[in-house]
Amino acid sequence: MQTSNLSIYQSSPDKQQEQKNNENLYEVSNSLTVRIRDLANVGKIFDQAISLGINSVQGITFTNADTKPFYKEARQKAIAEAIEKAKTLAQAANLKLGKIIEINENNNSFHPTQRLSRSAQFASYADTNFSNGELNYNVSVTVTFSID
Repeated sequence: MQTSNLSIYQSSPDKQQEQKNNENLYEVSNSLTVRIRDLANVGKIFDQAISLGINSVQGITFTNADTKPFYKEARQKAIAEAIEKAKTLAQAANLKLGKIIEINENNNSFHPTQRLSRSAQFASYADTNFSNGELNYNVSVTVTFSID
């Protein structure tokens, strides 16, 4: 767990209420980042957090602990597809494809995220379900060939 964005500020309640109670009111908020590895119980953990007073949830992200093998495979596939496409284009143009001159990886990686917003009023519902899905690791490459 990691806490960030701690904020304390004076609230602006109804002036009559403030005068009646003769007190200053403050609001406190912060963000908490939680990493859950027990995906089988993530719905129960989520619901318990709501029941403890969490009233806003944003930026739920599912990922793998080690993304390196997935990006490695994506890079290999991207290069293979670029070579195959270049061969097809050269053949269609009646040209002979030469050596690779340059390879660049375009850094446009994207991890899909699921965003939720839920208030405490829903805490009495049954366990929240998080649907299975897929994570996509995309790599874009530019390959420059010589033409023989």
